[in-house]
Amino acid sequence: MIGVAVMLCSCQKTDSIHQYRSTNTQGWNAEDTIVFSIPSFVDSCQRKLSIEARLTKQYEYANLWLVVEQHYRNDSVLYRTITDTIRLDVASKEGLFTGKGRDLLEYKKDIKIIKPQKDMMSGEIKVHHIMDERSIVGVHDIGIKLLPQQ
Repeated sequence: MIGVAVMLCSCQKTDSIHQYRSTNTQGWNAEDTIVFSIPSFVDSCQRKLSIEARLTKQYEYANLWLVVEQHYRNDSVLYRTITDTIRLDVASKEGLFTGKGRDLLEYKKDIKIIKPQKDMMSGEIKVHHIMDERSIVGVHDIGIKLLPQQ
């Protein structure tokens, strides 16, 4: 019983991140990488990472392809890098937007569970698109959500 209680209390609900960064809706260039700083974790609780996007109706594609790079450091030394390529499905086969919202359509994709190590201090998450076009119109914001996994 004591072990279960310790495990339940060890994850800090306040130790979560939910942030957005704006892009240029008139043209988000592939080389315009969005960076999110990850502060030091106060515990080694598993966390679920999600990538979120807010699009305008000017977005012209059925999918949004993103590269998500996670870099974690121990002091100033790179400890671990994780790179994922993800696809956000933004329209149905009929071409209708599937996102939630009215003026800005929201999309979310869970990526994976992160288990910080004792010596994983801080890090950053970098996001850029890998669409065929160098510059894409209609991406308003890119966000991350990093929540303790219970």
